[in-house]
Amino acid sequence: MIKVDLISYIELSCLAIGIYCLAREKKLFWILALSFQFIVALTELIGSYLTFKFHFNLWIYNFFVFCELNYISYGMYQCLKKYTNPRILIYSGLGIIYAFYLYNFFTKGFGSMPNDTINVMSVIFTIYALVYYYRLLKDPEFVEIKFHPEFWWVTAALFYYFGSTVTNLFKPYLPKNFSSFYFLNHFRYSMYVVLSLFLYSIWSYSFICRAKQRKLSS
Repeated sequence: MIKVDLISYIELSCLAIGIYCLAREKKLFWILALSFQFIVALTELIGSYLTFKFHFNLWIYNFFVFCELNYISYGMYQCLKKYTNPRILIYSGLGIIYAFYLYNFFTKGFGSMPNDTINVMSVIFTIYALVYYYRLLKDPEFVEIKFHPEFWWVTAALFYYFGSTVTNLFKPYLPKNFSSFYFLNHFRYSMYVVLSLFLYSIWSYSFICRAKQRKLSS
């Protein structure tokens, strides 16, 4: 029987809200946001099937990481370009992430999880988000944060990737005896449930803000 875990339900809820709010969207940034939610949902569905059928699904998550690093980088670029020219920052970050991603591919193939890539990616995306906050605070133009969709999109990413960075840093220090490892591994999974709840809940709110913004502008 194919199992659907709690994180999958959170992701599907975000997708449903995205479809409702962004179905008539014309701006590429938000079209890609909705497209990415489809990719997230499809990845979980295929991953669950592969686990049920073959007990092996890492290659699909390797492909997902590739989609994720490109989508988040593009999103950060779009959010930052209003306040500064982010090309050097974004392209440098992408170069570093790609270097780790390709190294993992050529040394381990698609049969292993690119943990180093994920760790580096999380740190770089956290830096992007902090740069965005700094530029936003320095901007003289008034922004109503409560209904600003890009702000909430970046905030969701900051919560998730900063939390992922902290969680992943503890992984090498997990004890090797089975009982403690089992407990802490479940604790780590619970942390990812909380992080996913933050990410997709706040992204959902950003979709609602964008729908409201589009309605007001029309």
